[in-house]
Amino acid sequence: MGGCPDRDNDGVIDSEDACPDKAGPKELKGCPDTDNDGIPDVTDGVADFDEDGTANFRDADSGAPVVGDINGDGKINAVDVQLAINGALGIPIGK
Repeated sequence: MGGCPDRDNDGVIDSEDACPDKAGPKELKGCPDTDNDGIPDVTDGVADFDEDGTANFRDADSGAPVVGDINGDGKINAVDVQLAINGALGIPIGK
């Protein structure tokens, strides 16, 4: 890579990596896809963290990290949705 930074060592340089701290394939701009459905986790909707069969408000209280909390504030909200849209459109995600 000629010295280009790649914090998560996924082969996608940070300047082109939409998820520079989590490894993912180049096809998904470096974002992980834990359920292998071809949709990056950051735009894949709400997960059923407490595994009760339903993705709902109780999942936020399960203690699991919130998938889709792009800005890291502990909540999935309109800001995260906008960041996910920007990422899907190839607009750099700012911190």
